Amino acid sequence: MDPIEFKTLAELRDQERSEEIRAFIVTAMKYLSAPILLGLWVLDMIYVPHLIWITLAIRLTSIPLVLLTIWLFRKPVDLTRAQQIGTFTVMGNAGIITALIWVTEGISSPYYAGLNLVTMAVTCIPSTTRYVVLNMVLVYYPFLIMGIIKGGTNTQARVLCIHLFFIAGTVLMSVIMRLYMERLRLAEIKARLALKDEVISRDGIIRIKTEEMVNLNQLVKQFSPQVVRAIQTGEISLEDTVESRHICAVFIDIVKSTDRMQMIPIDEFTEVIASFMRDTTHILLDHDVTIDKYLGDGVLAFSGAPMNQEDYLLRVVHSATEIREYFQRHQDKYLAFWKHPFEVRFGIASGSANVGFYGSEKSFRSYTAIGEPVNLAARLCAAAEPNTILVDGPVYEAIKDAYETEPNPKKTFKGFEGRTFDIHSIGHRRRKTAKAA
Repeated sequence: MDPIEFKTLAELRDQERSEEIRAFIVTAMKYLSAPILLGLWVLDMIYVPHLIWITLAIRLTSIPLVLLTIWLFRKPVDLTRAQQIGTFTVMGNAGIITALIWVTEGISSPYYAGLNLVTMAVTCIPSTTRYVVLNMVLVYYPFLIMGIIKGGTNTQARVLCIHLFFIAGTVLMSVIMRLYMERLRLAEIKARLALKDEVISRDGIIRIKTEEMVNLNQLVKQFSPQVVRAIQTGEISLEDTVESRHICAVFIDIVKSTDRMQMIPIDEFTEVIASFMRDTTHILLDHDVTIDKYLGDGVLAFSGAPMNQEDYLLRVVHSATEIREYFQRHQDKYLAFWKHPFEVRFGIASGSANVGFYGSEKSFRSYTAIGEPVNLAARLCAAAEPNTILVDGPVYEAIKDAYETEPNPKKTFKGFEGRTFDIHSIGHRRRKTAKAA
């Protein structure tokens, strides 16, 4: 066992000794010491009938001894005080037995066996080793002095030698029992400490998992599911710095929403906006497109981050065409509130952008893309006709074999002065033709 660990166990053992000493001695004195000493008076009447009143007087001293011991333990005491009371109790019981030996047959008296019982009891008192040795000495010391004083004959000397043999055997057995009991006690304390550490460790794990769950719930509410999944898998971290990534951005906007807001009740307008956000978001997430932000009646999203996707350009175009088809198929649902054909428009652009967590670390943070493709997607969306998807040149080159396209006049946009962009509108998805056998 590690010395530091043993020292810790020993210190804990000493901390518990005082209460254990108190509990054992009080219980033993109440239910063993006085009852046994007084009960044996019946044997006194048989063995030494001529001394029954003297032996009774000696045995009755056990009653004040019990009462005094209980009184001394009337409140919690420290280890030293508990051991001192324990020594006093041992001396009291041994003294009663020694007095019985003295008034009967001296060292030849069978009452000597009671001293061995007291020694065995000393083993059960969880005192420190120093006090255990002291108590054993005090149990036998008066008897040995008596043996020296009264052991004048050869017979008495032989009896004393025999008693010494049994005393040595009793002491040896008591020492072995003492070591065994202490090892068990230390093992129990060690097991308790291990259990405590396990509970602390388990509580720590529960606390960490609870914090992770709380953080996850916050992340789910704050970030797109793709971002949350990337955080969970370790692909990105909230502490990560912003990085340059090649993305494909899409801006989706409701056509003439400001005009409709002036013409229909606010609750109906709100219901349409909520349905638009819900349906659009659902389709974007189905294609693993990251939601950047909601802008009034528009949605900004992008692919290519936080996850690396080889087909990130196609994912955005697929989601945009699916959204357009969805609203065309569900015109009736929107007409009930919109009181006008519900139309959307799209702008899609690709390029390098700075992507990462923006905002205050102490309050709100957002996983956002900032850069040219985001701004160009917004400009393309604003220039698009109703139910039209406009894409820039790089996106067109990536998807032209998968979709029907139509070129639009080249355009210049605010914020991109001096540059002209090739623009195409996206039609239906091309049907795959079977290869010749």
